[in-house]
Amino acid sequence: MSIGDIKALADAVKSEAGRDRERILNNARSSARTLREQARAEAEIEGKRMIQDAESKTARFLEQARAAAGIEAQALRLDNREALLNKVFDLVAEGLQAAQNLEDYCSVVHALIRDAVAHMGNVNTMVVLADSVTREYLDDKILGQLCREFDIQLTLGELLDEGTGLVVQSQDGHLFYDNTLQARLTRMRSSLRALVFQILRGGDR
Repeated sequence: MSIGDIKALADAVKSEAGRDRERILNNARSSARTLREQARAEAEIEGKRMIQDAESKTARFLEQARAAAGIEAQALRLDNREALLNKVFDLVAEGLQAAQNLEDYCSVVHALIRDAVAHMGNVNTMVVLADSVTREYLDDKILGQLCREFDIQLTLGELLDEGTGLVVQSQDGHLFYDNTLQARLTRMRSSLRALVFQILRGGDR
């Protein structure tokens, strides 16, 4: 092979190498463009997803905040309602002693002792404790009538330490029924709550 042939071959190799280099560069540029476009598209999708996630989290946070605020407001309303009801019942309890000034308080006392005796069940011997005013209406006549009516033995005991009305207890003191007006108010409190609150709000009774 002559020097000229060698040079021609070398030139052909260089030319081919140049074309391969250009082809490789073009492929690389094309791949780079494709990758950039994919990355841009993925970034756009990821950005939208992140925005959607942020919006969703914000919406959930606001909903939770509204729910928490509603619960707190409801709790505050309930606390205020409970405080108001407690005040009303406390005032009523304080004024119960004035019931002894009623013209028909005698009938009230007789109803109280009948109710208390009935609640004592099978106890045959009972003692009645009453405040000084209530005691005046529990004379021998009414006690004797109750003894015959319920087939029991019923006697007057000591004065009540506190409360307006009476307490009936077994002779040994182990069983008793508190029928003071204050105790009756306490037992009726649950059933009266809604009615009292309705009245306080100005609703129909």
